[in-house]
Parts: sequence; C-alpha cells; structure tokens
Amino acid sequence: RIEFYKRMLAAKKDADLDAIVAELEDLSGPMPRSSRTLLRLLKLKLRAARAGLRSVAERSGGVMEVAFQAKTKVDPAQFQAISRQYQGRIRFFSTPEGDGFRVTLGRIDALEWLDKFLSSLVVK
Repeated sequence: RIEFYKRMLAAKKDADLDAIVAELEDLSGPMPRSSRTLLRLLKLKLRAARAGLRSVAERSGGVMEVAFQAKTKVDPAQFQAISRQYQGRIRFFSTPEGDGFRVTLGRIDALEWLDKFLSSLVVK
C-alpha cells in the first residue's frame, strides 16, 4: 500500500488518482476512511494548483489561509464578494510571492469550505 500512496502523492491529474485508487481497490478492497480523506485532499490540492493558489493552510482558531501565486489574476469582484461574505472575519495580505487572505471559519468544515471556494473561483 505504501507504494500506492507514493504514487497518489505524485499524481498530476484527477484521472491519475482515480486509476491508482481503482487498482488499489482491485487488489485490497474498498479504501479505508483515512485513505478516502487523503484522496479528497489530493484532489483539492490539484484543483487549488490549477486555480493558481500557492498554498492553502488551516491555522489555529479555525482560520483558513489562502495564498495565490504572484501571476494569478483574480477578478476584483470576487475579492469584494468574499470580503462582504466574511465581513469582520477576513484579512487580506500581500507578499512578493502573491496576494492572499486569512478567513476565520469558526465551526465550518475546512475541506467543505475549500471545495466550495475552489468551485466559485474564477481566475483570469
């Protein structure tokens, strides 16, 4: 199984992950919950990279930090919408590596939030 997990970590596309999972399940049956969570995280990581994100991190206190690559161009209207939605719970930052924000999610599930955020994100 370790070899399969290494291959999953090296995957570049969702289809690659799906093929690895199918092969693994053929050999050993359904994946355990922890492995399904890993698969979900890896798919979110691939989506985040395609959307131009440099990093996404869950910080203490229910804070999610999202950092864009310097070359990523996000429609300003999206930042305005995010700012309104999380008014008082969001802080934007700028670094030479790219802009980003930190938002306090509270009790919102971080993976669910990230999935919805990536689905709504429009990058130019």
